Amino acid sequence: MSDYEKQPLSEKQIEMQQQRLFAENAPFYHLHTAPLEGLLFETDRERKQAINFMGILSSDIEILAYQIMSNHLHGILRGSENRCVAFCLSLFDRLKRYLSRHGRPGVLTRPDFALTPITTLKQFRDEVSYVLRNAFVVRTDVNPLSDPWSTGFLYYNPLLRFIPVRPVSDLTVHGRRALIASMDSSVREGLTVLDDYIFPGSFVNYQLVESLFPNARKFLFSLFKNIESQVEAALRLGEKPILCDEELWVLVCRICRSDYYKERPADLNEEQRVQLAVKLKNRYFISNAQLTRTLKISPQVADTLFPLSANLKR
Repeated sequence: MSDYEKQPLSEKQIEMQQQRLFAENAPFYHLHTAPLEGLLFETDRERKQAINFMGILSSDIEILAYQIMSNHLHGILRGSENRCVAFCLSLFDRLKRYLSRHGRPGVLTRPDFALTPITTLKQFRDEVSYVLRNAFVVRTDVNPLSDPWSTGFLYYNPLLRFIPVRPVSDLTVHGRRALIASMDSSVREGLTVLDDYIFPGSFVNYQLVESLFPNARKFLFSLFKNIESQVEAALRLGEKPILCDEELWVLVCRICRSDYYKERPADLNEEQRVQLAVKLKNRYFISNAQLTRTLKISPQVADTLFPLSANLKR
């Protein structure tokens, strides 16, 4: 049978192929750091330096996704646990020394991070999306598909080949030392530079991520629409879920239809809105301020129901 006569694979067959691919490429880990009380990264220069360190230190493992936040970071790693731990220790040691030399001693006095195993393909998809959504759900000015401090722009992007990068080997010895903040100018092969930092596309295995999602549409659905899975991922990591107001509204209307046979919160009576507020608080850790905005209950009612959350604003 010629290639032209072959029948396209069904969704079930594609899923089975990707399940095998996931198993063949395991193990995977979710790197997440405890948020600092202050700022981990204050400037774009510091964020770029973190990317540079990830690029030069990832020779023994693979980075599949990351998100650099102001006070913590997330990453999806592939490799043995020992190698992933060694990568994390080296990364935070380099960051600590760099920040100390540039006027910020005392930051990262000890590497407070966790590596959570990713054991299923569903977890992998959910947690790649969770990483890329991190800034998007807390800031209204962030597009997760173009955020310079995450890998969201790498996936399913046909324009990557037009980005004007150049090999690190083209830099002078002084340029390589400045790039990696070290007198040792040796840099591993294959890395490229975009302006003044290492281009993430030269060390992030975004192709493997693409191969573990059915297609670009399912990738975007996981990123923007699969709200329940994002809550599951947060709870698995020991973190509180964060939903923006628009996502919470979609979720609330879904619960109104399934539990109360109503279209929206405005159609509920006061008792039902209180019941719904309790559900949202218990299941999704929604703040009192968001409950007030979304369910149209008074701040006094929300603070009476959940007094321990009364001073938390979001």
